[in-house]
Amino acid sequence: VQNMLADYLFDLYEIGVTMVRVDAAMLIYPESLAHVLQHVPWDYILLEYYPDQLQNDNIKTKALVVGSVTDMSYGLWISQTLLDAGSKQDGFVNRSYAFRDWLRAGSAPRVGCGYKACGGEVPEKNALVFLDNHDTQRERWKPLDGSASNPQPPICSWDGFNIGSCRLNYKNGMQYSLATRFMLAWPYGDVVRVMSSYAWEDFDDGPPGIAKDSLRQSTASPVTCRGTPDTSPGRPAWDAD
Repeated sequence: VQNMLADYLFDLYEIGVTMVRVDAAMLIYPESLAHVLQHVPWDYILLEYYPDQLQNDNIKTKALVVGSVTDMSYGLWISQTLLDAGSKQDGFVNRSYAFRDWLRAGSAPRVGCGYKACGGEVPEKNALVFLDNHDTQRERWKPLDGSASNPQPPICSWDGFNIGSCRLNYKNGMQYSLATRFMLAWPYGDVVRVMSSYAWEDFDDGPPGIAKDSLRQSTASPVTCRGTPDTSPGRPAWDAD
């Protein structure tokens, strides 16, 4: 199987593909990944790892030999230093003082950060940084009991210590825009990834024109990509999609 994968990747390289991303790389032994990938002089290799898997120093060391790694903690760090704490019911606490923590986005590990999750598992020279991806942006909309999802507003209710699964995404409007600009401007990480996707309301929503659980429908052409709302998520017009 590894040889077949290596042959396939070599075919891609011959037609001009010079960079590769390995989805769910944490489910494969780093040695096996190296065997599959080493036959091609890639310009860039990205491995998808979650912070829990990188707690194992042996796996982490081997993975970083193979390629760069997704820094899943980066988006968490930016979210918890930007978002106010509290809830709609009890009111929110102005945490603008926490903006200074953004300047620690390049320090790893972030010892004594004041949050439940401090991140910093990936060395800067090996880190692909991003605010959200297709998994993290919808996590709070995920059905917990197998029933239909119950979409929430993007405003997080949290205590200023444990932000849980809340992450900034396009539904946060200008807050998301501000965080994206900071990520692009602040000199940290090996590569920066800017999220681009389509609008959604439920956890299982697919691209425009595709019904849930459909295996045969085609997307609307052209696909209408979501834009960043230009209002605050606290206003009624926070998201028009």
